[in-house]
Amino acid sequence: MLSERLLLWDQQEEAQAAGEWHQALALEQSIRSISPRIRQAMGLLVPLRQGGSER
Repeated sequence: MLSERLLLWDQQEEAQAAGEWHQALALEQSIRSISPRIRQAMGLLVPLRQGGSER
């Protein structure tokens, strides 16, 4: 997953450099969706308690 995120970052940077903003935004969404999965897999994402707020 880490290498996938790095690849997405590279692709996003290339899209931005080429002025392909829709592509860059789509890649940003992909990056944002994979980041929590990485944190969870590494044990860094702590589930919220029922009725609690995230802080």
